[in-house]
Parts: sequence; structure tokens; C-alpha cells
Amino acid sequence: MRVCVNGRFLGAPPTGVQRFAREVTRRLADRTEVVLLTPSDAVFAADEVPSARRIQGRLPGVAWEQLELPLAARRAGADVVLHPANAAPWWGGPHVVVLHDLAPLTEPRDFRVAYRLWVRVGHLGPARRAAGVATVSRWSAATLARRIGRSQEEIVVVSQGAAPLEGPVQPEAVVAARREHGLAGPYFLALVRGDPRKGLDFLERLWEDWEDGDRPTLVVVGRSRGRALDRRRLGASTPGVRDLGAPSDDTLRALVGGAVALLHPSRSEGFGRPPLEALACGTPAVVAPYGPAREVLADAAEIVPLDPAAWRRTLWTLLTEDSSARARRVDAGRKQAANHRWDDSADALLDLCRRVAEGG
Repeated sequence: MRVCVNGRFLGAPPTGVQRFAREVTRRLADRTEVVLLTPSDAVFAADEVPSARRIQGRLPGVAWEQLELPLAARRAGADVVLHPANAAPWWGGPHVVVLHDLAPLTEPRDFRVAYRLWVRVGHLGPARRAAGVATVSRWSAATLARRIGRSQEEIVVVSQGAAPLEGPVQPEAVVAARREHGLAGPYFLALVRGDPRKGLDFLERLWEDWEDGDRPTLVVVGRSRGRALDRRRLGASTPGVRDLGAPSDDTLRALVGGAVALLHPSRSEGFGRPPLEALACGTPAVVAPYGPAREVLADAAEIVPLDPAAWRRTLWTLLTEDSSARARRVDAGRKQAANHRWDDSADALLDLCRRVAEGG
């Protein structure tokens, strides 16, 4: 079976969606013949998908996706065209579309009007006519089913893995990251910058109200997203908060490994990668009760309603618990994270692509 993969994600800033697309494409290329179709502006490393043939288009971005991609797939002899990062063309095929979430429509206040319109046109429209649709959680499947006019059973759930942010973090890497950023004492970590629904405002209020003598450090990281309406940064104006921008994967992994816990007070998620990555690294996670939180994390994370007093109690418990209690918490987190594997994700997508290809 020949699978042509929409590689427009290679030209986008790295987020959880792009991580998913990269990891499953690499593994699909080890299981079947993959042709990676890319626009002219794709950022492509030589070892990105070493076993896949690549065909680069003449146009950039959306124009390439809507005009060139279907023809390129036809010329390449595609049995099925896989779109792992939400968007897809309106014609050609047969298409398999992975829709990760509908946050711009379920949380409209956080996104620009133009982007919300694009989600309706470039995500939902092609998904309605696609031969196969997948998403990353059962909760997301239920949300999507209502929007695209399909039954929830028709939407294939493809989970995610934690790699490359997984496994024990080397102590020397933690020491180096602490030294680089001047982190002397215990700190909490939050990957929330750049997207209002991730809970920046909640954490800001929580840290401002914390008594000076007891206030720990909060390290905030993340990449700004131009399409979000709210571009505020937590920083020097908030006591106890350090904004480190967007670190490399290696630095991020070291920061995760050295944190007391990862904080994720998000209002909405299709899956929620950061808490799973933290558990895989041996770091506890405290999250809001967003849709798939229990589905992905089970009882291995602290799922706490967005109430400042409840969060402060939970964080204080994590700061003061003894080593044996923390060891049990870390062990439970790693076991839960081990249930989510990229190989399983690739197998589920391959099975869906095969069924679509056999059905024409």
C-alpha cells in the first residue's frame, strides 16, 4: 500500500499537533510505502523520514495544499492520502484526516476570527467528505462527531506517545538547566505561554495571591501563537514567575525532570500532551478537569478543579511530601505513560489507511 502524507506540518511552528505528525509519519514509513508530499516552504531535515520518498511542490502552504497536493498524490500513485495535522484539501483522495481538536470553535474567544473561519473551511469541510477520520481521544471523537455529521463509532481514536520527552532525566542535565537559568530552589513548570486557554491568567492570579514567604518559583515556557487573541506574557511583573520562552527539546526535558510538578490548568484539550510527557519523565502533573484528562492520565495525575485554594493545597502537598510518597507518585505516572505508545498510534492509523485504500 502506498500512503501519501501531507507534509505541510513541516513548515509550521512545532506544537503537539506537529509532534504527532512527525512521530506517526516516521513509524508509518517503517510499516508501508510512504511518499511525503511537501509545499515549497516546508522545513525538511535530511533525516526527518529517512525511508520515505519526498515530492516537493512549487507553491507554499495552503495554496499548495488545496491546489497541488491532490494532483501530486494522484501522480505518485497514492492508494490513500493521509493528513495528520488537521487541514486537508477539498478534492482528490481518498483522504484520511486526523483532526486533533476544535478549540478555535469550542473556545472562540481565544482565537482570531480569521483563524476560526479557516478551521471551519480547511478542517471541518474536508473532514466531512474524507473517506476516514481519526482523532486523539474518545472525548475529542464525541465533540467532532457532532460537528462533521458522523457517528462517534466512525471516528478512529489514535492516541499519542510521550517520546522524545520520556524516560529518566539525567541529574547532570537538570543541574546544567538550573545553572543556565538561575533556578536555585524548588520550582513548578508550566507549558502555557502563548495560548490563553492553557491557563496563564489562572496561574498569574494564583502566584500573585501566594504569601511572599511561602511562594515557590513558577517557570513558564511555551511558544507564542500569533493566531491567539491574547498575547500576554507572564514575567517579571508577577512575583515568583520566570518566563523562559521556548527552550529546545533537551532543555525542556531537563526542566521537566527538575520540577516539583508540571502544572496544566487548561480549559480545553483534545489530548493534553505536556502532562503525559511529564509523567513519562518521572515528574508529577497537576491538571484541570479538561475533557480527556481522566481518559489520558487516569489516576496518575492530580486532576483539580480550577479553584485557587484547591490548587494551592495540592501544590503545597507536592512541595512537602516525603520521598517515599513521591516515589509512589512517580512510579504510578511512569506506568500510566507507558500505556501510550507511538507504535500503537502508527498501527491504528495504518489500519485505517488500509481499510480506506481497500474501499477505494
